[in-house]
Amino acid sequence: MKKLLAACLITLVSFSALSGSGGRTGYIDLIGKKLQLISDTESTSRLYVYDVTFEGGECSKKTTGVLYFSDFLAKEMYSMLLAAKASNKRVELIANDCVTISGNTVPKITSIYLE
Repeated sequence: MKKLLAACLITLVSFSALSGSGGRTGYIDLIGKKLQLISDTESTSRLYVYDVTFEGGECSKKTTGVLYFSDFLAKEMYSMLLAAKASNKRVELIANDCVTISGNTVPKITSIYLE
């Protein structure tokens, strides 16, 4: 019984860690959503995804997600977003953190699921 309880507790803790402090969108349609690329420097070039809602996160602004191209697999995630948008497929955006941009904290996209 103790092993079963421990396994359930580990599963719950792991699931809550996956939700992240930035939140998640649930599966969304990208048609009609705005994407914006900003090219500053190699470490700060980024993609904004506008008009989405990140639920359950701690960021002050929950309607815009940001993907930094300096992050691991960012180019692959960008390609996935473009393919999903072009083929009208739904995606779920997950942010494990918030980043400060222009005085607001916004969800930093770290994972994308394609439906």
